[in-house]
Amino acid sequence: MSEAPPGAVAVLMLGASNAAYQGIALPLPLDPFGFGGITLWTSADITLLTVAGTSGVDAGYAELNVSLPPGRIIDYSGTPFYAQWLWFDPTNFGNHGSTAGQRFRLQ
Repeated sequence: MSEAPPGAVAVLMLGASNAAYQGIALPLPLDPFGFGGITLWTSADITLLTVAGTSGVDAGYAELNVSLPPGRIIDYSGTPFYAQWLWFDPTNFGNHGSTAGQRFRLQ
């Protein structure tokens, strides 16, 4: 994720599409919702929250380990999936940012 302020709220958006989310076309600029400069590039089928590190080399960075539920079957050729990090400074909601959308295949 792009560097956020230490202790920022970090949101990992995971989705099955980069074309639409709940009938709304992507990419979707979030300026009208008060998040100027942020564009949503992926559907938010799964949303995971964490907090960016507060000190040392982890300050301003976040990570999440995500595993598939038992029994989940994935196409052997790779299932396309999309991801994007968003972050918000809890002390100043005007301070926010995001990464670009990422595409990868689960195998």
